Formats: sequence, C-alpha cells, structure tokens
Amino acid sequence: MLCQDFYSQVSYVGQYKVTVVMCAGNEETAKLVVAAGGEGHAYSVDLCDRHAIYATATKVKQEVGKVDILVNNAGIVTGRNFIDAPDHLIQKTFDVNIMSHFWTTKAFLGDMLASNRGHVVTVASLAGLGGVEGYTGVKTTAVCPYYISTGMFDGVKSKVIPILKPEYVASEIVDGILLNTPIVVLPPFCKYLVLLKYLLPAKGSYQLYKACGGHLTMDDFRGRTVEDGPCKMNGAQEKRYHMQIEYKQANRNKHTEKAVTEFSREVVQWNNEFTGNGKFMESE
Repeated sequence: MLCQDFYSQVSYVGQYKVTVVMCAGNEETAKLVVAAGGEGHAYSVDLCDRHAIYATATKVKQEVGKVDILVNNAGIVTGRNFIDAPDHLIQKTFDVNIMSHFWTTKAFLGDMLASNRGHVVTVASLAGLGGVEGYTGVKTTAVCPYYISTGMFDGVKSKVIPILKPEYVASEIVDGILLNTPIVVLPPFCKYLVLLKYLLPAKGSYQLYKACGGHLTMDDFRGRTVEDGPCKMNGAQEKRYHMQIEYKQANRNKHTEKAVTEFSREVVQWNNEFTGNGKFMESE
C-alpha cells in the first residue's frame, strides 16, 4: 500500500513519467501502478542474501534503467519481547530491517553519485529514538563515545573533539553503572551537538559538521595493525590502503574550488593546509 500511495504522491507533485520498481515481488501493486497510468515492475529477491540483492539490482538496471529514487521500506516485526524471541527471528530482523538497506543502497548509490543526482529514502521508526526498560531491577546503559585511542582507530584525526583515552572512557562507564545512567555520551558536550542536529536545518547542521572537520576524520584511517594479531594488514591490504589515501587526497584537491564557496574562510585555509602538507592537529 505504501508503494502505491508513494507513486500517487510523486505523480501528483511532479510532471515526469514515473517508473516504479518493487523488489518484494508484489505483482498486485505493480498492476495497480500500471492501472493508474504508470509503469510498474516487480522483482522477487531474498533480502537476507546480499548476493541476490546485487544480482537483482543489476537486472533492474539492465531491464529498466538507472534508479533515481531508492526507498528502503523493507521490514519485519517479531512482535515478541527480546528474551522470548527465537534467535533465528532476531537474526532475520537484522538481516531484513537493517542489513538489506545497506546492500540495496550500495547497489544503486554508485550510479546516483556518478550523475550527481538521486535520492535515498530510509523508512525507519520513531521507536529507534527511544527505549523502555521493562524491569525495574535490571538497568541498561548505552555508551556513545567519540573515537578512542585503543588502536582500533589508528590514523583518525580530530580537529575539535578530543580523541578519548581508554582509561577515561572506562571510568565514565563505571560511573554510568553506579549512577544507573541510561545513556552516556562521551565527551559529554557532544550531546548538545546531537541536539543541534535536530534544531538546525539539515544544511546548517552539515556545515557545522564540516567546520568541525567531521567529514575528514577518517581520511587517513588505518586501523589496528598489531604485528602478531589477526588485524594485521597483508601486502595487498597495505597497497589498497595507500591507494585509498591517494584517491581521497586527489579527490579533495579536485573539489577545492567548490569548497571555497561552501566553507568559511577559516575552514578553507585549514583545508588547504591539510591537503598541501598533510599536517593535521590531533587533540590528546
């Protein structure tokens, strides 16, 4: 039903011919779209199988064409308390409600980026913004830290928000347990940045994010490279890592002129210095 209503609204707003592609095998909805004057295609795909999703996406591109608007609306509901839900239903819920959205987006996003045009819609849930404790004797604490200097995020740089030390995070976790704090945000002032995300317009929020250097923190990410550990990079991984760094640097230089019109004078100056000599301030 949502697919049919979406088609009706898009057709009403725009003056373009709308082609609807459904990857849930809903033949009936496709017929309704056609009956309403549109073009509808239905495909069957196992959303728990990323390879099947990629194969179906390729088929859609070949038979229908480029997808301009992707609506991730797939979802299932177990309708049971967590402790009563069978393991296989929990796994399937994650596969369909979360992971499949990654695979579908990855399948179609490349073409959107290439044409610099497109829209990805993810239908989530208001329930994701809150939670309910069902047992008064059992408490929960969700810890939401910034980058921690444990080696997992080696190479990450931060301009404004300090990279956290493990001992500080551990101390705050203990305090959260002792005080029964539902959510621990580290560093604490970041909770106000999250609030600004909802108070500011989307563009303003993103400009603030870029001014803080948030979009560049992972550019030189290397990750843990313990010599005797399972995370050590082999020769091919090392080569790919350096190729990624070179690509990001080249891409950033390519868009320097565009950045001038989007950033403040201070941010532009800082960005040019970074791309020019590779130096970057790291907060301790």
